[in-house]
Amino acid sequence: MHRIILQEKLKRGRKKMGNNIAEIVFLLFLVMMMSSRVVGSEGISFDYYKESCPGVENIVREKLQSVSLLDPTTPAAMLRLMFHDCQVQGCDGSILLDPDNPGGGRTEMDSIKNFGVRKREVINQMKDMVEASCPLKVSCSDILILAAREAVAISGGPRIRVPLGRKDSEKPSNFRAAEASLPPGDIGVDGMLPLFARKGMSIEESVAIIGSHTLGVTHCLNLHNKNHRLSRSQQQQRSSSSGSQDHHQHAMTTPNFVCSLPLVGSTLENISFVFNDPTSVIFDNSYYVNSMSGNGVLRVDTEMPVDPRTAPFVQRFAIDQDSFFNAFSTAFVKLSSSNVLVGEELGFIGFSPPFLAPTTTGPIVLKGVNYASGGGGILNHTGKIFVGRINFDAQMDNFECTRQYIFNTIGESSAMALLNSALFSVTLGSNDFINNYLTPVVSKVEQKLVPPEVFVAAMISRYKLQLTRLYNMGGRKIVVVNVGPIGCIPFLREMDTSAGNACSPFPNQLAQMFNDQLRVLISELSATLDGSEFVYADVYRIVDDLIQNYTSYGIENPSSACCHVAGRFGGLIPCSPASKICVDRSKYVFWDPYHPTEAANIFIAKRLLDGDSIDIWPKNLRQLISSPSS
Repeated sequence: MHRIILQEKLKRGRKKMGNNIAEIVFLLFLVMMMSSRVVGSEGISFDYYKESCPGVENIVREKLQSVSLLDPTTPAAMLRLMFHDCQVQGCDGSILLDPDNPGGGRTEMDSIKNFGVRKREVINQMKDMVEASCPLKVSCSDILILAAREAVAISGGPRIRVPLGRKDSEKPSNFRAAEASLPPGDIGVDGMLPLFARKGMSIEESVAIIGSHTLGVTHCLNLHNKNHRLSRSQQQQRSSSSGSQDHHQHAMTTPNFVCSLPLVGSTLENISFVFNDPTSVIFDNSYYVNSMSGNGVLRVDTEMPVDPRTAPFVQRFAIDQDSFFNAFSTAFVKLSSSNVLVGEELGFIGFSPPFLAPTTTGPIVLKGVNYASGGGGILNHTGKIFVGRINFDAQMDNFECTRQYIFNTIGESSAMALLNSALFSVTLGSNDFINNYLTPVVSKVEQKLVPPEVFVAAMISRYKLQLTRLYNMGGRKIVVVNVGPIGCIPFLREMDTSAGNACSPFPNQLAQMFNDQLRVLISELSATLDGSEFVYADVYRIVDDLIQNYTSYGIENPSSACCHVAGRFGGLIPCSPASKICVDRSKYVFWDPYHPTEAANIFIAKRLLDGDSIDIWPKNLRQLISSPSS
């Protein structure tokens, strides 16, 4: 299994150049492990508390049942609480936390998008009961997931088997992150589909997870400005499918009539609401029946039955409740397992050990080894200004040493099976530009003699040979990361004073030229190398999105280095003990003149783990890992 290895490496005293560190990392896992472990995060599994707290599920179930007898709306509150926690910074329980002090800053609970979220005290009560049974074993985030799971079951829905082992956040998410991450009350299909696609959900699963609206009510605050949301074509589709527009008019008038009563706008607005469907305390498929009849409450409820992408699933779920339950169960697990806060992804504790470390010997290599080298590249002369850098060809020579050890230790057949099921991460190319073709002063002669097209062609030609060699050495699941928008790193911004506050255009043009040819190469290798699964990770697009739309992701500074000494962007001098550090690195895209912050790396990792085919093609990391080995 694989986790994204992108860290602020300069903090550990290594000189690393380029915002994509040249590396080849292979992380091995046995196929038989997949039956007992879920791809998610550090140690999350279906039997995580089997030994440490075997009664936790019964404790949560019994408490929820007793509370729900007194307040039948509790299950809906649990489900919404879990959904809103998981969508901000992962399923980490941060929504349960209050500011550290009464005068502290606003948290995610202060967001208007969390209006109506309630019953947090029930999770606290469950936590107290669990602590009395097994102290310091179960996280609040796991209790919240179990409470939401039980909420569905006791309301008549499916009992969903969920993996456990999440860790809790140590501090609340900030207000702006909640504002940026939580969907607005008037979100439509166009906004809903990419939102859940980033969680690894298909369109069918996205439609199913919205079916959670079958429980609970909608507060009038979320209905403001809902009128006139359907386009003319959607209204025509509604008319043709229903025979008239009566249902549509009912959907648009009834909730808004209720919400336009005198209470709205007063201090009592928080208690004014409408029912999502006639069976608001029962988990069933009435939500889809209601939406098909034109009685949807929210914008997405009215759009899904008429949008050609979602309508077939709405229709199926409306007549086949079992189909809805099955799809919802899958979507629930994906939502509860995505972006889990544990520090590492996909079941690994700590970093993969570096090949050259004296302790990287013996059975430890069967779990994965890191061959990365700062300054190294695809071309052997890249990074020659640095002493001791290891280029890609030499990195694979090192891998061959590990490979021979594995063959000698577990035998040829087992070794090949292990390598075929391993995940290889290859991140190269940035250094070939930054520390070669674009090296200040010394590269001027080469740029005059070698046109960009020729230089990029040489990189692609060499890369093809190297990736083919990796395949011949047993690699099958190979993730190839493209070159990011290197013209936006603080170092190259400083080098191009003519760009002003914008990214330097020429380095980005080089990166895009390389990326276009790299994608073609990945397609070619996948088609010609039998049994291979090459995946193209579009980090350029992801990082560019983060930089261009930084406020939407809770970032305040998309251009300067957090660890800085000199320069407009803090990019002139590498980070060192003498550098100045920004107050909050989580608000920056760049840690130092060359590398992303941990916040940016987490953003990248989430998109690669659970993103759609625009971010990572033809499948994301979670899908790649779960695919059968050749």
